[in-house]
Amino acid sequence: MKKYKVFWVDDEYQSLFSIRQMAIDAGIELIPFDNAETAIADLKENFLWYDGAILDGLFYNTSEEEGVATRQTALMNVVNSLKEIRPKKYIPWFILTGKEKIKNDNDFIQSEGKEDCVYDKLDNNQIRNLYARLKSEADQQYETQLIHQYQDSFKIFESHLESETKYDLLQILKKLFSESTIQFDDYNSIRMIFEKLFDELKLLRIISPDIKSLNGCSLFLNCRHNEFEFSKEIIHPVIGELIYRTLNLTQDGSHSGEKLNFRVQEYCSKNQAKHLYASTVHSLLEILNYFNLYLNDWKKTTENKEIAWLKKNILSGEITEVSANGYATFISDNNLRFSVPPKLGEQFSLYVGQKLKIEPKEDNPLHIKYIFVD
Repeated sequence: MKKYKVFWVDDEYQSLFSIRQMAIDAGIELIPFDNAETAIADLKENFLWYDGAILDGLFYNTSEEEGVATRQTALMNVVNSLKEIRPKKYIPWFILTGKEKIKNDNDFIQSEGKEDCVYDKLDNNQIRNLYARLKSEADQQYETQLIHQYQDSFKIFESHLESETKYDLLQILKKLFSESTIQFDDYNSIRMIFEKLFDELKLLRIISPDIKSLNGCSLFLNCRHNEFEFSKEIIHPVIGELIYRTLNLTQDGSHSGEKLNFRVQEYCSKNQAKHLYASTVHSLLEILNYFNLYLNDWKKTTENKEIAWLKKNILSGEITEVSANGYATFISDNNLRFSVPPKLGEQFSLYVGQKLKIEPKEDNPLHIKYIFVD
């Protein structure tokens, strides 16, 4: 069943149980406000969530007002806000009121061309008709169609990722179904969603906060990051592989130049590459769907919160000397001195001034076990 989220302003909403229950039965979630000021602030921030709006004819302009609302100023202010966001998203709106003077001969409603959009909150049949019409008009909006079609992937924005990122995903899907050529920014937009997702995983310490690069996060989630030891699987290997492959393309596609491994932008400029972009977007959708379920489980259980990784004893520093016999000298940032044997020096083409990281041996901490070169 499709779910619709509806912006609702009525200063009596707490007592209107029947209207709220009928909305639930119709698959509508009413998000209520009792004054224009609070409602408008939410609308500006969360307009992408809403499929429609229902407004009382008379309600408070601010939360400080008391008594009986008698002026339509608040209604006008909310309607003006709906107009302002229309270039980004059109939200169909309707009037649901019990006041006769609003229902009949209302200059403002007439000036907006909404005479046939006024419904009686005291008539259950009219309320049902309102809900049916609202859903019908919402279904005609392209953004709502896309969100409903891919609602499993959009769910992650309800609790785990910031709502602004939802707009980025919506733009990606609109590009997917457009006729325009794939550009640099299209792959960059996908990459930015990965950044937001990984930031959330770092905040929860599912990924180590020490990991800076996207590729490093990918290796970490796949338990293949050389600077860490892993006691158990972090994510399902199918998702790990999708992340790895998708990032390879999006990282490459976000840049241009001959030194890139895949030269995605070059390929896209010579070929329409719609299927390549589509496969990348659908991989992203699968990843978002997976992590929504993953994070829901993570936040409501305790057993999964055991840290599955341990950072190795990694030291940063630089090569200060490379002698004629092939031995090199590595000085760590905390002034520990290590001799690098010729075999390792040749393997990594070490040179004076080179920044790198090393892992000392457990049984002999002044000898090098591994060298990590960025």
